[in-house]
Amino acid sequence: MLQPAFFAIDKRWFPMLVSFLALGINLGLNYLFVVVFRWGHESLALTTSISASFNFLLLSFAMRNFAGDPGTARLLVLLAKLLVAGGLMSGVCMVANHYLFANRAETKLVIKVIIGGGDAHLIGIPWAAADAFRRSFVKRAGETHGSRLGALPAMDFRAPRR
Repeated sequence: MLQPAFFAIDKRWFPMLVSFLALGINLGLNYLFVVVFRWGHESLALTTSISASFNFLLLSFAMRNFAGDPGTARLLVLLAKLLVAGGLMSGVCMVANHYLFANRAETKLVIKVIIGGGDAHLIGIPWAAADAFRRSFVKRAGETHGSRLGALPAMDFRAPRR
């Protein structure tokens, strides 16, 4: 979102430098977390998130200096909403993990299908995909409206007329 804005204000070198700096931070944190702290490969997602956040924050502050406020207040409100939603979802997952998945071997298939756990992905994922396509057809989403298959937009491969 921010990188094309830097091209528009003729500061095209700045996002590249920030990306190289974020790459260096990512590599350094990868080494620190995996080799030094021995946190395993799971920490790679954390280091990627940290470096991407650094990249965004530095570009955002630089854009504020170069071109004025890009709407920071709205972004902070959105971030607060996402944090609340993520916190609620993590609470639901923790409760479900404690009560529903305490003994996975004895969990009934019906419950697995309803909540999408265990081997129910063979049923749950196609069901969710079918529901997503159904909703997009009902709402006439641009990606599926007018297409032959529903998954891909209709394409015209004829040469343009002059």
